[in-house]
Amino acid sequence: LALRQAWRNGARVYLVGEMIELPCEFTRVAAVDDVPLPSAARPIIICSAASRIDLLEILLKQRSHLKLAPLFPAANSYGVAQLTREHGATCLEDAIADGSIKGIIAIEADIPAGMLEGVQFVAALDWRATIAVKAAQIVLPTTAWVEMDGTYINHEGRAQRFKKVMNPGIPIRGLDPSGHPSHIHRISPPGGEAQPAWQIVAGIIARLGGERVTELLFGRWERLRGLDAEGEGVIINDL
Repeated sequence: LALRQAWRNGARVYLVGEMIELPCEFTRVAAVDDVPLPSAARPIIICSAASRIDLLEILLKQRSHLKLAPLFPAANSYGVAQLTREHGATCLEDAIADGSIKGIIAIEADIPAGMLEGVQFVAALDWRATIAVKAAQIVLPTTAWVEMDGTYINHEGRAQRFKKVMNPGIPIRGLDPSGHPSHIHRISPPGGEAQPAWQIVAGIIARLGGERVTELLFGRWERLRGLDAEGEGVIINDL
């Protein structure tokens, strides 16, 4: 939508490659070098975060007025990237390559099978049957995003609140091969014991002697607690 609005205000749009289409007029080119960036007043490159990082770094060094708008693969990838920068996280691929990683706890994050080959122990917290879950010795089920309250940060850095819309549980057909529910009277549905991943991690930390965490958002993130799920959210750079 932002791209189309810029086009309506007179911006020229160039599209590199043949993979996608755009809802506005554009000029298709074979490579970034074919785009007249030097003559642009306010050039912006919109690209996948998995694009040629080396090429993008060269472009940024050549043109200081160039801006990048990377699109991350999942809804909360921007938030993860922000925390990675704040805490100085190490690249997992590099850590595995030098042999310093002996075990991995994958928290709702899939990991390519090739990166798990030399890891001695894998545990996974997830609600999907990911590669990490299939390779794990220990699997702890978590609630899906529709089964809990939460906050995510979209690609533009806007934090938004979402609300729980259903209780966790196993469909009747998944209970046993015959497809019938068990003849046990209970308040909660079978499979309804799943918790949000952050609560499971907080419990693990407490069991290991760490401080018990009861509220996920604190410090400069505390303002996100009061977000209205029907509202526009808040840009995290304004926190």
